[in-house]
Amino acid sequence: MRSPIPRLDSEGAAGRFQSLLRRGLWRRAKRLRRVELVYLPFHLFLCPVWNPDGEGVVSIAADAVTGEMIASIDDRLELTARRAELVCAPRVSPSSVREKVLDHARWSCLEKRMFGLSSAQVLGCQYRETIAYPFWIGYVESGKLLDIHVLDGVSGQETGAKLKRVVLTAMLCAEEKPKDFAE
Repeated sequence: MRSPIPRLDSEGAAGRFQSLLRRGLWRRAKRLRRVELVYLPFHLFLCPVWNPDGEGVVSIAADAVTGEMIASIDDRLELTARRAELVCAPRVSPSSVREKVLDHARWSCLEKRMFGLSSAQVLGCQYRETIAYPFWIGYVESGKLLDIHVLDGVSGQETGAKLKRVVLTAMLCAEEKPKDFAE
């Protein structure tokens, strides 16, 4: 399974988490206990689009754990064939998330049309492959409470609550037997 190379190392991720923990005026004191690099399975789709300037392709990824996290990704994302150990085997087939991916592509084009940025139309959606995408997990202690924070391993950006739920689900299902989705 191919995967992008993480651009952050463990020290860079720890520094990024530390800066995120210092945000906010009324936050309780938090302590970063440790950081960990994990790989989650994502189905990669290519959606051809048409606009007056010509045709193009939009890359969209859907998480293969819950099927709820759909995101456009950089077309220049470099994937390598190096071995990446997944936290959890894929649980959702590419065919089951294809419609969500197509809706995401259509809404993205509609949103751009509304703001006059583009007049693109989505022509379809095709499954390309399942990839292992890197994320940094920061385990945070706040008094007696424990929490996790998640950073995108490629961009270094903080992720939202939806991906946090995907990470927690993947960690809980890590012991399940892998499913084979040959499509």
